Amino acid sequence: MLPDLLRDATTHAHRANTPEAWMILAEAYSITYWLAARHQWMDTAELAVTRQRWAVEQQPNPLGAAVASRDRAGTYLNFGDTERGLTLVDRAIADAQQRLDSTDRDLAVCILNLRGMTLAGRLRDKREVAREAGLADRDQ
Repeated sequence: MLPDLLRDATTHAHRANTPEAWMILAEAYSITYWLAARHQWMDTAELAVTRQRWAVEQQPNPLGAAVASRDRAGTYLNFGDTERGLTLVDRAIADAQQRLDSTDRDLAVCILNLRGMTLAGRLRDKREVAREAGLADRDQ
């Protein structure tokens, strides 16, 4: 079913060429990433987030870019590179705060913060975890 979904969503995005159509394709790749990551098909997960980012870039869509960044950071989590994933999340949050308004901004920042918390929880240095979570000053 997934290859058919991706083919149909890609065809629709190219024909319609609207931000909404490209976002549908980006979401299909997000689903592909999620399934691949859960089954530890790491090559497929990496390819899915690369294609997701490409789809988001076809028509300006800052919320789609935030979702794509969340999934890209997830690949860093899957491969154990938490620091790089956190850097990506921080940049994406700053971008979302600049480029989005209202509910879209709140949604983007929320999903990125959730990914950031998951990444921070995997850091080996627990003091760094507390710093990332904003808890460092409470313990002192």
